[in-house]
Amino acid sequence: MLRLALPTSTRVLAPRFKVLFTTPVHRYTSNKDLGPPNQNIINKPNVQTQNPIHTTPSLFEIYQEKRLAQNPRKQVKNENLATSEAEQKSASNAVIRAIFGNIFVTSIKFTCAVVTGSAAMLAEGFHTLVDSINQGLLYFGMRQAQRAPDSRHQYGYGRVTYFWSLVSAMGMFWVGCGATSWHGIMMIFDPPTLIAYGYITPVVLAISLAVDGAVLLSVIRDIKENKPANMSLIQYAKRIKDPMLMAVLLEDIAACLGVVLASAGIAATVITGNPVFDGIASLCIGALMGGVSYALISMNKQYLTGQAVDSKIILQIQDIIIKRPSVEAIARVQSQWVGPYSFAYKAEIDFDGAYFAKILRQAGYEDQFLQVNEKEKLRELMSIYTEDVTKMVESEVADIESEIRALFPDASFIELEPSSAFSTMKSISAKFAKDDTH
Repeated sequence: MLRLALPTSTRVLAPRFKVLFTTPVHRYTSNKDLGPPNQNIINKPNVQTQNPIHTTPSLFEIYQEKRLAQNPRKQVKNENLATSEAEQKSASNAVIRAIFGNIFVTSIKFTCAVVTGSAAMLAEGFHTLVDSINQGLLYFGMRQAQRAPDSRHQYGYGRVTYFWSLVSAMGMFWVGCGATSWHGIMMIFDPPTLIAYGYITPVVLAISLAVDGAVLLSVIRDIKENKPANMSLIQYAKRIKDPMLMAVLLEDIAACLGVVLASAGIAATVITGNPVFDGIASLCIGALMGGVSYALISMNKQYLTGQAVDSKIILQIQDIIIKRPSVEAIARVQSQWVGPYSFAYKAEIDFDGAYFAKILRQAGYEDQFLQVNEKEKLRELMSIYTEDVTKMVESEVADIESEIRALFPDASFIELEPSSAFSTMKSISAKFAKDDTH
């Protein structure tokens, strides 16, 4: 109930509060620097930007300096920040390893397909070719996402990773799944008279499985190192929000399974002499690629359309805010992921006016008002007082933000808007009476 704590003449400050706390580029920063906080401030024409009445620190500024010296604001915990950075590094390394591995495997699979005429091997060649192109797109998107927020993209470029991952998944579906399935169908309905697998086919399959398996194991090892101790590998994999890491993980699993399917189809063809099994293996590989692409498309669609932050995180943030003595209620909470390692949180806060009034009394304003006996001095004191009210609310918001980021480094954009629209209008006189008894 912030407005009840102020003199009647100071209620005109409410619009200023709203502007201050709802303009992200002015007030809020992310893990990537947005620049000086005053770079986009717009002042009224013919109005001085500094208060000429006082140049020395105000009573609240002196009080706040002493308070922060005794209780500094919380910083981001090293272990939380380290975990987020480790996950980003793991995703980057996984993409780079996958690119080099897929390029090598693609070349030997296509060579084998040309020599033997195997549809299954050709399907595997298309499979790894699509994977190679996809990893290149993912790497390009990953580099773009590292750009700092600017005036056109104030929430950063994190979502560009989901865009390029979506493009990659669509390419896998239409090119990889489509071409592979079509070639398998042609093999079934118009099988060749002879497929000469020779010794090159098993050698290529073994090398492919070794390379894809090594990349997959390295990704799994990175995931194990980053996951919490009390969470299983599957549980952690389900909550991965980085499309780069998820794409590499799923595509490498599909690559290993694809080699197994191709081996089974080729073995059945050699044993039975029927090339239809080779075509069936090609169809199965196409279906496998279709399933992986569908999973990636679904994931990217959710985050591109602004998926909300996990309810567990929201409840923890709300617990941080509501425990503050300055806060009476929280309403209209909104959140969304703006990147794999960055989310935005917005809420309207009903601040307790009596709490701020108590702080200003402790800072010495009560005695100052009682000593004023001239109208001009009263106006000057009221001006200083109302400026300190603004600073006090801003300081309280900064304290809440630092406490949230100490627990959640990914909370890059926090918008806390003071509001009394949902206030319970409690009696402030009773609160002052309670304070006076202490």
